[in-house]
Amino acid sequence: MIFKKKQEVGTISPLLCWDVYASEFRHLVEKFKKEEEIQTLRFFAKQKGWVFDWDRLHNYRYQTVLLTGVDNRILWVGDGFHEMTGYPKMFAVGKSPQFLQGPGTTHEDKEAFKEKLRGGGEFTQRILNYRRDQTEYVCEVTVLPVMGSDQRTAAFLALESEVF
Repeated sequence: MIFKKKQEVGTISPLLCWDVYASEFRHLVEKFKKEEEIQTLRFFAKQKGWVFDWDRLHNYRYQTVLLTGVDNRILWVGDGFHEMTGYPKMFAVGKSPQFLQGPGTTHEDKEAFKEKLRGGGEFTQRILNYRRDQTEYVCEVTVLPVMGSDQRTAAFLALESEVF
């Protein structure tokens, strides 16, 4: 009987694909940005006495987040706001999100959005918006009410993404 000597196989490192590495790195950066935004929102909530499960934001995919008061004025926007709209973050603060709408935004869509806001519940709607350079984009907005300590709506969180 002839026995072959068992060859030892050394550890071979797989080739490192920079595309995969870059994709994973981008994913990690986005995760850290989202966590930083959630921490900022927690800070707002603590100052104002708002009640909201901020951890649930990890379950949503979005490009940017807007925090508005019940008066529909923007209190804060996330880092993705500039990338999506072309407007600086501080430009938006104090304005109504309606400044992103334009001639192609239908009256029906605007009214439906306002009606859903008045209803006070969570909803998702698509609306035609305009970037700073006046190019159009369809924005999918998920609105989550933020409650005050009195159990009344104190603010709205809008999770926004461009729809292609």
